[in-house]
Amino acid sequence: MKKKDSEKTVVINPRMMNVREAAEYLNFSVGTLRLRSAPKSKNPLPKGLRPKRINGAKLLWDRKQLDIYLDSL
Repeated sequence: MKKKDSEKTVVINPRMMNVREAAEYLNFSVGTLRLRSAPKSKNPLPKGLRPKRINGAKLLWDRKQLDIYLDSL
């Protein structure tokens, strides 16, 4: 059954992602992403790939930075 034009689904891909979404996007576990982004990690992510602190508390990952990282692999 086809949808009518008025029933189209709009998909919004947010630019900023929480740690669970970013880990899934990178195909990492949440724990791996947290460990690799820690300041003294033995296997750190590239310097440009860090979460942004929003409103003093919430850490969000930028999809554009994640894409740059993935393209470099």
